Amino acid sequence: MDTTGVLLPATLDQQLDGDDILAKLSDSIPRLEVLYKPLRAASSSNTTDSSLPLVHSESCQLLLVDTPGPNEASASNVLHHVMHHELAKADIVLVTFNYTTLNTDTDNDIAKKIDNIHKVKGNNDAIYALVNKVDQRRSGDMTEEEVRSHIAMRYKIPENRIFELKAIHALRARRFLADFEK
Repeated sequence: MDTTGVLLPATLDQQLDGDDILAKLSDSIPRLEVLYKPLRAASSSNTTDSSLPLVHSESCQLLLVDTPGPNEASASNVLHHVMHHELAKADIVLVTFNYTTLNTDTDNDIAKKIDNIHKVKGNNDAIYALVNKVDQRRSGDMTEEEVRSHIAMRYKIPENRIFELKAIHALRARRFLADFEK
């Protein structure tokens, strides 16, 4: 059973029930996990290590704000004001890069926006870079290391906070689930 591009043993469907197959598929999909502790000012009595305060789930809130991108130049001044206000409050800023537009005019527009984020946040600790569409990388294109180096130097984002995303894993999972549900 390999209709999704995920390599599974030929007898897997005989060995496992549906939930086990889904669990195996889920385990094969890479995940981005970052240990993030936004409460750095917490007292050391709340920590196991004074540099890593504990964060309790009831005190955490996740709010995603999709800000105007470089192709949304017509966004209103009100929207830009809201974006600036939300950036000031954010614990983490995720900047999404399109692999296919690195080193282009769009890349230059993003540089201006990230400079603004640096000014609002005052440091690099809260900024992470996600690079999408790396599935489109071809021979001779920038490698993962070159992409990290480019983004780190151009946007002043530490290399350990730059992650590539591949949609192929989600596509394979969707195909598998569609075939599995038949």
